[in-house]
Amino acid sequence: MQKQSSSNELISKMSLYLQCISAQDTLLQSYRMLFIGTETILFALAFSFLQRPQKDFIVLSVFGFSVCVFWIIVTNLRGRIIDKLKKKTKILAEESGLLDLFKLAYGSKGEKFLPRLTFNIILPLSAIGLWVLIILQKVNQ
Repeated sequence: MQKQSSSNELISKMSLYLQCISAQDTLLQSYRMLFIGTETILFALAFSFLQRPQKDFIVLSVFGFSVCVFWIIVTNLRGRIIDKLKKKTKILAEESGLLDLFKLAYGSKGEKFLPRLTFNIILPLSAIGLWVLIILQKVNQ
C-alpha cells in the first residue's frame, strides 16, 4: 500500500510540474508574440520616418534596439525556468517509471533547442541588424 501511495505522490508532483511547464511555456510564447508585434510596429514607423528629415527617428531607433536586447534577456530567462521545471519533471518521471512518456513528449534531452535559438537569439539579432541598416540609411541621407 505504501508503494502505491508513493507512486501516486510522484504522479501528483509530476502533474504539478507539467502544469507549471505549460503555464511558463504559454507565457514565453506570449512574450515572443508581444516582442514580434512591437518590433513590427516600430519597423513600420521607422520606414515611414526614413522619408522625413526629423530627428525623432533616432529615439525610435534606440527604442527598437532596446526592445531587441530586452527580448533576448526576457526570453532566455523564461527558457531557463522552463528547463529547470523540465529537469525536475524528468527526475520524477524516472522515479515513477514514466520516462518513456516524458521522452515522447519532450524528446530525449527534454529541450527544444532549434526553436529557442531561432526565436530567442536569431530573430532579435536579425532585428538589431535591420535597425543598424536603417540607422545607416538615415545617416547617409
